Amino acid sequence: PKLVKAVDALRPEEAEGKKIFLFATLHYWIEHVTLLGLTLAAQGHDVTVGFLPYANWQQEINKFDLRRQNLYALDVLKKAESVISVASLMNVKPAVHLDEDMLERVEMVSVYDAQYTLQDGDVDRDSDIFKMRMQRNEVAARAALTWLSQGEPDLVIVPNGTIQELGMIYQIANYLKLPVNTYD
Repeated sequence: PKLVKAVDALRPEEAEGKKIFLFATLHYWIEHVTLLGLTLAAQGHDVTVGFLPYANWQQEINKFDLRRQNLYALDVLKKAESVISVASLMNVKPAVHLDEDMLERVEMVSVYDAQYTLQDGDVDRDSDIFKMRMQRNEVAARAALTWLSQGEPDLVIVPNGTIQELGMIYQIANYLKLPVNTYD
C-alpha cells in the first residue's frame, strides 16, 4: 500500500508513457516485475503485469493447486490495481492454433528448459521433464498469443527471457514483432 501511494504521488498527471507489458512466473519473478511495474507506472507508463502462477518450473502441479495459486496471486496483486493492471494468463482464452514457427519456438525453449533443469546438454525428448516443459510452454505460448495480439503493448519486458514460460512470452512477442526486452 505504501508503494502504491508513492506511485500515485509521483505519477505525472498528463503522462505520455508507453503501454508496457511485464511478464513473470515463479513467485520471486512476479514480485520483481511488480516492483519494476510500479516504478514504470510512477514515471507515467501504462503498465500491465502479466503472470502465470507456477511456483516451480520442474514439478507438475494439479489443477486445483494451480487455480489456488492463481487466486492468491490475483488477490495480492489487486492491491496495486489503482496504478497498474494485472493479467493472469491462466484467465486468458488460449489461441487455438500455433503455426509451425511457433511450435518450433515452443520446442526450442523446452529443450533449453530441460538442459537447464538437468544441467545436461543432451535432452531426451521422451523424458518427463521435457514433456512437462513442452506442455507448459505450449500453454504459455497460446495464452501469450491471444493476450499480446489483443493487448498490443508498445513494449514487452521479460526477465530471464531464454527459459521457461518467460522464454515463451519473449518468443511470442518476438514472433508478433513487438518490441521486447529481456535481462537477467
